[in-house]
Amino acid sequence: MRKLRAIGFILLVIGVILHLYLENEGVDFVTGVLMGAGFALLITGQLKRNI
Repeated sequence: MRKLRAIGFILLVIGVILHLYLENEGVDFVTGVLMGAGFALLITGQLKRNI
């Protein structure tokens, strides 16, 4: 679980850095996906839902 949260933190940081330094419309989608995935992994720490 700690590895997934670390990966989520890394994705979030990469997304924020790319968003700050690149000003291209095509990159905005990618940075949004990276930040969203990073935030989700950072909060939950898991990839699938337990039903």
